[in-house]
Amino acid sequence: MKIVDIHYQEVERALKGHFDIAGGQSTSIHAILVRIHTDDGITGIGEAVPMPAYSGQTSGGVVEALNDYLIPALLDVPIESIEGLHQRMNTAIKEQPIAKAALDIAYHDVVGKMQGVPVYQLLGGAYRKMVPLSWAIGLGSIEAIIQDAHEAISSGFRTIKVKIGLDAERDMEVVARLRESLGPDIQLRVDANEGYDYLTARSTLPKLEAYNLQLIEQPLPRWDVRGIQDLRSRLDTPILADESLFTIQDAMTLVQKNAADLFNIKLMKLGGLRPAQKLAAIAEAAGIPCMVGSMPELGVATMAGVHFALAVPNVSYPCELIGPLMVSSGIIAGEFYHEENKAIVATASSLPGIGVELLPEIVEKFNS
Repeated sequence: MKIVDIHYQEVERALKGHFDIAGGQSTSIHAILVRIHTDDGITGIGEAVPMPAYSGQTSGGVVEALNDYLIPALLDVPIESIEGLHQRMNTAIKEQPIAKAALDIAYHDVVGKMQGVPVYQLLGGAYRKMVPLSWAIGLGSIEAIIQDAHEAISSGFRTIKVKIGLDAERDMEVVARLRESLGPDIQLRVDANEGYDYLTARSTLPKLEAYNLQLIEQPLPRWDVRGIQDLRSRLDTPILADESLFTIQDAMTLVQKNAADLFNIKLMKLGGLRPAQKLAAIAEAAGIPCMVGSMPELGVATMAGVHFALAVPNVSYPCELIGPLMVSSGIIAGEFYHEENKAIVATASSLPGIGVELLPEIVEKFNS
């Protein structure tokens, strides 16, 4: 079996509300869906979401990488090993992990369908039956943040993450008001998205610890490994690495420098499921727990993340695989969010491959 065609389709969905982080604002999710066709009639679907406010990459850059480098490198290539796929992609073009992630996901979908197994079986089998989830709230007015948190809790979320990083004094007020409003039983996270400088973080984060935080995500710029080392020595709350963790080499650096307590694994920033497996193995060897985050995505890559979280033992923190819940209209049929013990969780289909079905209007775009 070999790849005979690869098509892509750009799809945009409006967020239910704007989503602001320290790096900028997003009002929609712009995805590039990729579909691989084989000569045996099997198709695989993948998804790329650049989110410029986070990654600095654009949809135009993803499309260019697909058109000019990656698709030509994979056409008429036998379906052999997933590692071989990445070797071909890396030879064709350096970096471009988001474009590569879409093809990696689609390739896993094809291989799962070839073998008649869900993708989590390709990743080692389901270590857990369901994935606990965390809701993420962007920057905004304090009243809106509190309202969003309570709506999420009423929907079944038991872990809430709030964005910080632009104004330390206001961040203190946001976290204090949230903890007071939510009570002691809700897990509360904060994420600065690289927004603090070292001196601001050193003075602010110890005060935030008084509000019983589950974790503090990426308080400093991705390059400030030394600053994170120092913050870890001053804080009891675990520090979650995100923007400083784009490659498996980054993971090795963070382990060697003792510059992270937790890893946030995102398929988009790493280049897909295969590199994510390697990163998780590094984390496991170092005794570092993980969670699975997202850009967020519209559903295809979200479900790939769910398969990954089900299969990887050290993904032990609630994951942020919530993109389809953030948009006004979706792109896939079916439902993979459920309530278990009064908490919202994600589960994966036992169908072969990723197990998602695109809505008819999306399929029609591919076929036109």
